[in-house]
Amino acid sequence: MLGTLIKLLFSIVLIGLFLFKVDFGLIKETILSPECLYASCLAVAIILLQNLIVGFRLIYLTRLFQMNLNWQSALKISFIGSFFAQVMISFVGGDAMRIWSLRQYIHNTHAALHIVLLDRIVGFIALIFLLFLSLMPLLQIISDEKMRLGVIFLVAWCGIGALSFFLLGGLPSRFKKIKWIGWALDLFSNSRYLLNSKRNSSYSFLASIGIHFTNILAMFVFFKSYGSSISFFWCVVLTIPVMFISMLPISVAGWGVRESAMLAGFSLINVPSDLVFAVSVSFGIAHLFASLPGFFLFLNARKTKRGVLIEEPGFALKSRH
Repeated sequence: MLGTLIKLLFSIVLIGLFLFKVDFGLIKETILSPECLYASCLAVAIILLQNLIVGFRLIYLTRLFQMNLNWQSALKISFIGSFFAQVMISFVGGDAMRIWSLRQYIHNTHAALHIVLLDRIVGFIALIFLLFLSLMPLLQIISDEKMRLGVIFLVAWCGIGALSFFLLGGLPSRFKKIKWIGWALDLFSNSRYLLNSKRNSSYSFLASIGIHFTNILAMFVFFKSYGSSISFFWCVVLTIPVMFISMLPISVAGWGVRESAMLAGFSLINVPSDLVFAVSVSFGIAHLFASLPGFFLFLNARKTKRGVLIEEPGFALKSRH
C-alpha cells in the first residue's frame, strides 16, 4: 500500500512539474476539441484490438505449457489485466491480476505465475528487438554525446539481459538449489518453454510486435488529429524507447514517466512540448477507457467464484504421451 502511494505521488509530482513548463490552456483546448473526440474514439478502438491480440498471445503461450486456453477466457484475462495495469503500479499490478484470473481456470498458482511471466518476457524481447531496429535512426538525431551513450547503454543492457535469459535458462536443475539465486534460475528456466514449439513461440513474438505497434498507431492518431506533421516513421522510432521507459514500475500506469520520456524524445525533432503533453495525456486516458470492460469482468469473476460453479473450463491439459 505504501509503495502504491509513493508511486502515485511520484506520478503527480512529475505531471505537476510539466504543467508549469507547458501552456495548460492550449493543452486543455486541444484535448477538448472535436478532433480529440474523433482521435480518442479511434485510439480506443485500436487499444481494444490490442487487448484482443494480448488474449491470443496468452493462448499461444499456454500451448507451450501443453495446455489449451479458449479465446473467451483469454480475452477476459487480457481485459482484467489491462484495467488493473491502469489503476495500479504500471504493468506489475496488471500482471498480478492476470495471474489471479488465470489461476481461476487452472487452479495452479505456480503454473499461472510462470505463464504470465513468460508472457511479459516475450513482450519485452519483442520491444528490445524493436529498440535494436530503431537504434540507428535514433542516434542520427541525438546531438548530445551523453544522451547518445545513454541510449547505446540502454539497448546493450537490454540485449545482454535477453541473451542471459536464454543462457541461464539452460543451466542444469541442480543450480536451482543454490540459496540466493535459485528463484532467479527458476524464472529463467521459462526460456526452455519457448523451444517447445517454434510455431507457438513465433506467433507469440509476432503478437507482441503487433501489440507494440497498436500503441504506436494510437499515438500517431493523436499526433495527426492535433495537427502535427510528424511522419509515422519518426513516431515509431521515438515511441519505442518511450514505451520501454514508461513500463518501469516506478509510477502508476506510467503517468509522469511517459510524459517525461515523450517530451525528451519528441523534442529531438522539434515537436512542440504542449502538443506532446496533450498527446501523452490523451493516450493515457484512451487506455483507461479501453480497459474499463476489465473492471466489470473482474466483478463478474468474483461473483462466479463465490456462486455456483459454471461449466466453462478455461484449460484442457494435453497428454504428453
